[in-house]
Amino acid sequence: MKLFKGEKDVQKEEAHLENPVDDAVIEAEQAENIQAAKGNSSLRGIFDNPYVSFVATTATLGGFLFGYDQGVVSNVLALESFKNDFRATLDPDTKGVFVASLLIAAIFGALAGGPLADCKYIGRKWLISGSLVLFVIGAVFQTAAQSMDWLYAGRVIAGLAIGALTECVPVYISEVTPANLRGSLVCVQQLSITFGILVSFWISYGTSFIGGMYCNPELGEQGLYTGEPDAGQKDPSFNPPQDLPADGICRQSDASWIIPFAIQIGPAIVLWIALFFMPKSPRFLLSVGKEDEARATLARLRRRDPHDHVVNAEVIEVKAEVMFNERVKEQYAHKGSISRAFEPYKALLRPGNRKRLFCGAYTMFSQQFIGVNAIIYYAPTVLGQAGLQGNSTTMIGTGVYGVVNFVATIPVVLIVDKIGRRPLLIIGAAGCLISHIIVASLLAGYDDSLPKDAGYAAVVFIFIFCVMSAISFSPIGWLLPSEAFPLSLRSTGVSVTTAITWTSNMIIGLATPSMFDGMTSYGTFYFFAGWSGLALLFALFILPETKGLTLEQMDQAFPGANNAVYEKEMMAQVYQELGYEAHLEK
Repeated sequence: MKLFKGEKDVQKEEAHLENPVDDAVIEAEQAENIQAAKGNSSLRGIFDNPYVSFVATTATLGGFLFGYDQGVVSNVLALESFKNDFRATLDPDTKGVFVASLLIAAIFGALAGGPLADCKYIGRKWLISGSLVLFVIGAVFQTAAQSMDWLYAGRVIAGLAIGALTECVPVYISEVTPANLRGSLVCVQQLSITFGILVSFWISYGTSFIGGMYCNPELGEQGLYTGEPDAGQKDPSFNPPQDLPADGICRQSDASWIIPFAIQIGPAIVLWIALFFMPKSPRFLLSVGKEDEARATLARLRRRDPHDHVVNAEVIEVKAEVMFNERVKEQYAHKGSISRAFEPYKALLRPGNRKRLFCGAYTMFSQQFIGVNAIIYYAPTVLGQAGLQGNSTTMIGTGVYGVVNFVATIPVVLIVDKIGRRPLLIIGAAGCLISHIIVASLLAGYDDSLPKDAGYAAVVFIFIFCVMSAISFSPIGWLLPSEAFPLSLRSTGVSVTTAITWTSNMIIGLATPSMFDGMTSYGTFYFFAGWSGLALLFALFILPETKGLTLEQMDQAFPGANNAVYEKEMMAQVYQELGYEAHLEK
C-alpha cells in the first residue's frame, strides 16, 4: 500500500504552507527519497541502523527460548540420572505427556496473546515482559523438580509463556522495523528458534558427562543392564532401581539434567532487562492515542527528526491502519459481545476466505506432520532407530542434527523473497518424502539386524530430511499465513493458524513415543512419508504463490471475494477523514 496524496498538493506546495501534515503528503510522494530513507532491503539494512539491529535481534531471543525448550527435553529424557529420578518417564505414554504438556499450554498462551497484546493497559512490550517472568518461573520449577508434578507444573507455566511469545514477538518485530525488512526478519525469528535447538542439544551433551555417562558404569559400559533395549538400540537399557550401584547412588550427577533446565533462565533474564531499553510498538501507541510518543519512537527507530517527512508519512500510514481496524470492528458493534467476538472467525469461513484459511492452516499443519518436531523431541531415539548405537553416539548425532538444522535455515533468509514460497515448499516436501521412504525402507528391510552401512545411510537421509524441512515448511509456515489473509482478517487468521500449529505440535509430541513402540520404527517413518506426500500435492496443486502480490492479485490467487475492492474503499474513507485522498498501488 502506497501512501496518499492531498487534494491540492501542488497548490499547497507552491504556497509553501507550513503545515506538517501537508508537508508529509508532498514529500512522501517523492518515492525515491522515501525509498532511500528506508535503507537497504536486504539483511544489511538491519545493521545499517544499530538501534533497529539491537531491537530486532534482541527480540528474537523469544524465538531462542522456544527453540531451546523444544530441544532440551530431547537429550534430558535420554539421561540415566533423569530416568532414575523420574522413573515414570520410562513409560512411552508418560514421556509423550511430559513433552506435550508444554505444547498444550502453549495453545492457550498463543490464543490469549493476541487480545492481551492489543489491550491498552498491556500492549506488546509488557506482554513480552510478563511472559518472560512466567517463563522463568516455569524454568525454576523444572530445574528444582522433586517429582513429576513439579515437572508438569513447570512445563505448563513455561508453555503458557512460550505460546504468548510466539504470538507477540513476531508482531512486535514487524511493528518496530522498516517494512522492507519485515519478511526477512520473520525468517530470522525461525533462525533464532533453530539456534536455540542447537544450543540445547550441545549443552545437554556436555552435561551428560558430569559424573559419567552411566548411572552404573560397571554394568552400563559392558551392556549388562537388565531393562528392555531402548528403541533402535541393541544393548539392554538402564532399569532403575535394579541396575543402580550397590550403594543405590547413581554415578551420573543430577547436575546433568538440572543445568540444561537452568541455563534457559539466563537468556530470558537478558531479554527481560533489554526490554527496558527497547521501545513500545509505535502502532500500539497510536492505537491508544499516544501520537507524540509514537512519533518520537519512530524518529529514534528511523534515525530522523520527529517531524521529518518520512516519520510523518509512517505515522499517518500506521494511524490509517489503526482506524481501518476500528472501522472493521464497528461493523459488528450492533451484535452482542459474544457474537461480536466470533464474527471475525465466521468471516474466515465465507467464500473467498476459505481457501486462504485452508492454505494457511494446512501449511502450519504440515510443518508438524512431516515429522520435524518428532525428530527434534526424540532425536536420540530416532537416531538409535536409524542405527546409531550407545548413549554418547546418539547424543553426538543429536547435536550434529541441531547444527544441520541451524545452518540449513540460514540461506532461506536470503532467498525466500527472491525465489518465492511455493518453490521452496515443493522442493522441501519432495525431499522429506524421499528421505522418509528411504529410511523406512532400510529399517523395514533389515528389521533388527540393520548393517552398519545401512544404518549410516539411514542417518544421512534423516539429516537430508532435516535440510529439506529447514528450507521449506519450518520457516515458511510462519511467513505464509500473514501474507494470505486480507488486512481486515489478518490478526484473526494468524491467531487461528498459530493455534493449529501448536495443536499439531502437541499431537506429534504426545503420539510419537507410542508410535515408535506400537507402529515400529519403519511404520512411523512411512507415516511421516504419507503426510510429506500430501504436503507435496498441496504445494503443487492447491497453494498459490504469495510473494510480492498486490491486494488485487491476492484476490485472484484466492478467488471468491473482492477483499481488495472492499478494503480499498474502506481505507479511502479513512484517509479522507485524515484529510487525504488515498490511492493504493496496483
